Order: sequence, then structure tokens, then C-alpha cells
Amino acid sequence: MTDQKLEFIDGQLKALFNIVVQLINTHPDPAALKSDSVEEEVDEATLVDGQLPAEAFLDGMNDINQKLMLAIEAAIARRGAGSK
Repeated sequence: MTDQKLEFIDGQLKALFNIVVQLINTHPDPAALKSDSVEEEVDEATLVDGQLPAEAFLDGMNDINQKLMLAIEAAIARRGAGSK
């Protein structure tokens, strides 16, 4: 894969991440998102053709999951600060 293609995919992922964060920020109950969030464990949905994906894939998935959890925590904190 070329560097240009990787940069293109990186841009797509960033755009999707930004949309998800906006959805988190406008969710009526961000705490509910935390309890329903995707586990960091590898499950059947993570398998690719019945095989574990590459370590880099799992690292990227965990990185995004951690960033989304931070966004959820921030939304919960903002919601809590706004209700005081």
C-alpha cells in the first residue's frame, strides 16, 4: 500500500472518529454509552476469516477504543458540570 493510500485511509478514519465523538457529545445519556461500549477483548467480530488479525490491527482498534472511552468520559463530565 502506498503512503498516499495510507494517508487517505487515515483521513477517512479521522473523519469517522470525529463524527462518533459528535454523536457521543450529543447523546442524551453518555453514561449509558460507557456501559454499552465495546469490550477491548478480541471476540468473534474481530476475527478476519476466522483468524486473528495482525497485531497492528489490534493495536489500532485498542487505540480508537481508548480514545472513544476518553470522549465518553469527557461528555459525562461536561453533562455533570452542566447539571450543577
